[in-house]
Amino acid sequence: MSEHQIVLLGLNEETYGVDSGQIQLILNCDKISEKEGMPEFLRGFSVYQGREIPVVSMARRLGLDDTVLTKKSKILVAVIEGMQIGFLADRISEIIKLSEEDIEPVPGLLRDFGVKYLKGVGKRGDQLVIILDLEKLLDGHEVGQLKIS
Repeated sequence: MSEHQIVLLGLNEETYGVDSGQIQLILNCDKISEKEGMPEFLRGFSVYQGREIPVVSMARRLGLDDTVLTKKSKILVAVIEGMQIGFLADRISEIIKLSEEDIEPVPGLLRDFGVKYLKGVGKRGDQLVIILDLEKLLDGHEVGQLKIS
């Protein structure tokens, strides 16, 4: 039986999950700087070990109110198309383990509406956790925009 470690994160009042295998590192969100002409989905840039990492607003991508930066805010860094990209979360609450049997595929209705960034729905007791696919939160064109930012 295969197990997945799922990082539970908060966006507004909602809880989502991301497979830990997609996350290279998690950063405290000390400062995000903006640049002129940034794409709408981009919150700004964070510096890590002397390199600028673009930071995507997950809340904006999901149609939610944008994250208000606090001491609990975190940046989940993933490598997408060979590039480090940060994803901003309001908070990270915990890491849980879910078996393959605890993760259901995305319901057909959501797939039909073109919601490509959902990986599945995890069940933990009575709690349902929507599992996001960080690689699909941005399309190829958007990743290209980040490479020239």
